Amino acid sequence: MTSPRLSTPFVTLGLLLGACSRTLDVPVMVPETLQQEFVPVTTCALSQHPAHEYVVTWVSKDAEAQWRSGKGPLPQGAVLVKSQYKDAKCTELARYTAMRKGPPGTAPASGDWIWQHVDRKRGVRQHGQLAGCISCHQVCEDEEYVCTWPGPPEPPASAPPPPLPDGF
Repeated sequence: MTSPRLSTPFVTLGLLLGACSRTLDVPVMVPETLQQEFVPVTTCALSQHPAHEYVVTWVSKDAEAQWRSGKGPLPQGAVLVKSQYKDAKCTELARYTAMRKGPPGTAPASGDWIWQHVDRKRGVRQHGQLAGCISCHQVCEDEEYVCTWPGPPEPPASAPPPPLPDGF
């Protein structure tokens, strides 16, 4: 006969492992057809996020033109996805983080953005007003909480150098 004391840690461990594998029952913001429905707007780069993963950022096609203009606001329903990788070549997917622009009043404290943490199999692990996401994106409040906008356009490679000032 097994002692209840000995089986308790194993039962507890089993419950914990089961809880870790559950995902939330909400619509996932990262579609299986990510590469067809979204446009990559960054190349593989080291993230500024504390996890120091490598990321590729995607924007939903309905928001691409506005995103490329470099000025908000992005339209309601716009989704930004960050594919997060364990390696510098962005081949070993770790997870996704996504943010969707809701209707006015959805989340006034964060510009109406809702976040999701999604595992590599597209299971939603966290959803909503995620404090960790908001705390980082707060510094981009003036940019509509979006911290990845396009930089200024680079001059064409064949452009002549600027003229030297008088006296040189």
